[in-house]
Amino acid sequence: MLSLIAGFLAEGKIVEISGLLIGSLGILVAFLVFLLISLIMNMAFIHFSRSGRLLDAFSVGAITSRISDGIGWGGYIVMWVIVWVLMS
Repeated sequence: MLSLIAGFLAEGKIVEISGLLIGSLGILVAFLVFLLISLIMNMAFIHFSRSGRLLDAFSVGAITSRISDGIGWGGYIVMWVIVWVLMS
């Protein structure tokens, strides 16, 4: 967001403005990938500890189906948002 404001306040050179906007988009995509991986990673730890097999931690299909069949994606995401808020 800050680089978006800086892009609008730039001297008008299109190269500077487009560079700042593309950089902002890259940071946003990286943050969304981080959120997705961190959601699945926590369930992968649980899946691995219950099965005892290391390969089960990397079976994304089994992990996502376990989330879907259990609490559901909405409840799972709300639970982790509450955990993140309580940790900070």
